[in-house]
Parts: sequence; C-alpha cells; structure tokens
Amino acid sequence: TISRDKGESFGEIFEIPTPWLQRPFVGYLRDGRILLTYREFLNREMRKLNGCIFDESALESGESFEIFEIDRDGAEAADSGYSAWVELEKGRLLMVNYIVDDAPRAYIRGYRVEI
Repeated sequence: TISRDKGESFGEIFEIPTPWLQRPFVGYLRDGRILLTYREFLNREMRKLNGCIFDESALESGESFEIFEIDRDGAEAADSGYSAWVELEKGRLLMVNYIVDDAPRAYIRGYRVEI
C-alpha cells in the first residue's frame, strides 16, 4: 500500500510480483521510482539478497518487475537478510545486509551500488 500523507492513511493494497519475498526494505528513490530489497526464501534456503526497481504505475497495472541479485550468501548455514539502503545522491546507493558467507559468525556487509 502507499501512503501519501506520511503514514496517516493508506490506499489500496497492491500485490508485488516478487516470489519468495522475506524481510523487505522499501522506499522511494529521488527520481520517484521505488526500490525494494529483500531476502529470497526458497525451499528453506536463505542465500540471496535481491532487489527490484519499479514505479507506482507498475503496481497499479500488476506488471511484473525485473528482479536483480545483489549478493549471495555462500555459507553452509546461510542467513542473508535484513537489508537496508540509502540514496547518497541520485543513482548512487549505500546498502547494508546481514550475512554469514565466509565468516565464522554473521556480520553486516556494505555495498556501494549505482543504478
């Protein structure tokens, strides 16, 4: 759903066509598009941090979104997730993610991303 009054009220509920979505983080980019990052949870595998960018018209029309992989947790007991991001300047993002990968314990990994 989208709020146009800073969370005082909300509009209709939209289905986001991203399969196996868990732990989402979503917000508006400076150009008005929406960025969603999330953990893909498929068959109890928690390895992939994915993202997709779309606009409000895509929500209203129900069209599919292009999903892109940001990172993949290579640990035997993978547990990627809890992503967050901020747009530093137009088109340049700083993202963070909770991940195990090649470390003995989970940690926060940062990514600089250009879109």
